[in-house]
Amino acid sequence: MSEHTKEPWAVGADNPPFYAGDTVVLGVKEGLPFVLAQCNHNFDELSRANARRIVACVNACQGIETETLESPGTLAEVVVEGRTRYLEEKSLADELEADLEMAIEFIKEGRKGDYESYALAKYREMRGK
Repeated sequence: MSEHTKEPWAVGADNPPFYAGDTVVLGVKEGLPFVLAQCNHNFDELSRANARRIVACVNACQGIETETLESPGTLAEVVVEGRTRYLEEKSLADELEADLEMAIEFIKEGRKGDYESYALAKYREMRGK
């Protein structure tokens, strides 16, 4: 396992003050911020944007071993798997929210029998019957 400055990293401007006009990449060690990299006032906007992107990527990869990130194809698989799980869970959450809204409408309208029939059909659908 390779060691690196732990996340989160941050991009700051004029922080600390003696870097006036610079963009700095900050890490935290022993509870104190320290400069990991510096884009001084001679750097263009592209360099500053690159600093922001590096920090965003480091923070997004928190908890993933460096060796995993360096392995060909592995990161893409992790991202795809994570996105697939997210979409599946979001889809389920959206469906449950719609079901809850329908149940609330049935109850408001005093259609208890319709709600019970709907709930039973939904239960059977989820169980694959």
